[in-house]
Amino acid sequence: MNLLLLLTTGMSLRKWDELGQLSRELNIYQKLGERIGQVYIYSYGKNEECYVKEYPNVNVISRFWFLPDKCRGQKYINVLYNLISVFFRYGILRKVDIIKTNQLSGADYGTWLKKLFRKKLIIRMGYYHTLDRSRFSSDEAYQNTLKVEKKVFPQADRVIVTNPHAKNFICNNYYLSNSVIQYIPNSIDTDLFKPYDMKKCFEIMFVGRFIGVKNLHNLLKAVMGLKLRILFIGKGALRQDLIKFADKNGLEVSIVDKVDNKELPLYYNKSKIFILPSFYEGNPKTLLEAMACGCACIGTDVNGINNIIRHKVNGYLCKTDEGSIKAAIVDAISNNSLRKTMGENAREFIKENYSLEKLIEKETASYMVLS
Repeated sequence: MNLLLLLTTGMSLRKWDELGQLSRELNIYQKLGERIGQVYIYSYGKNEECYVKEYPNVNVISRFWFLPDKCRGQKYINVLYNLISVFFRYGILRKVDIIKTNQLSGADYGTWLKKLFRKKLIIRMGYYHTLDRSRFSSDEAYQNTLKVEKKVFPQADRVIVTNPHAKNFICNNYYLSNSVIQYIPNSIDTDLFKPYDMKKCFEIMFVGRFIGVKNLHNLLKAVMGLKLRILFIGKGALRQDLIKFADKNGLEVSIVDKVDNKELPLYYNKSKIFILPSFYEGNPKTLLEAMACGCACIGTDVNGINNIIRHKVNGYLCKTDEGSIKAAIVDAISNNSLRKTMGENAREFIKENYSLEKLIEKETASYMVLS
């Protein structure tokens, strides 16, 4: 069996590498390929064969050399790339058995290839946006996304979601059979992400994008006056604002732009607490990774987090306001026994529900049914 993975429109393996997630993603598809056959990744980057040399079951379809990388009409260049790929990559596309999208973006192309080559189509929803209308910057953006969903969902042979709330929402709103929608959460390599006996260099750490939904300003307000060592790993539009706020208020915040996925376990093990203060989430990989490392984790009581964390059992739930975040941090920092118990329970919870091997087997079984 051959699988074609369509990356999010405009995404490439180079960008995955820049984000530090290349090894994580390719490791998943290598293990999947070992069970089903060859995996072909449809990328929007050029000359990307170098990224998959160490993954014998993973191949990459790269962007043509004569197409410009960046220009005003990039949207149309992407469409042109998709169109001419049908002719220049015909042999590969013809022998593919299943087409899978990595996100909703790219699903339009997936439905077109499904009809053209008469293949099975899996639409993966790593994050389901229209679950909450307020998350959109405008009503137009919401309606455009809704339009795509109404178009592509009925054409999918399988819709994979990483959040149980999304499964219920799609079933109820798009009248799809429950058997079509499958809940497969993000998987964690528990052999890589595990506890180490290390000195704790930080009290608190956060890993992710520096954007508004992550609620990082409230986090920084919450730690004012607590004299804690804080580590942020990531990039984003709010980076400079966060640095200015930390400097102005005398906060000890260290920022690391990028850490490769293979090195992240060392950082998780250097901190007493991992915190994810988001206003909402899908199925946050960083939280799952931190829990696998035996971190005591604090998360906000919102969709995408409260279905993972059980309060004071395998983690700590709080509200999104700075007062609630501060109370959670103070409670967890001052209680060594609680942190130890939550960390141990978190590790066991991830091994039982999110381990890479178990979820790869579940996804493989899903492919076999379709084929």
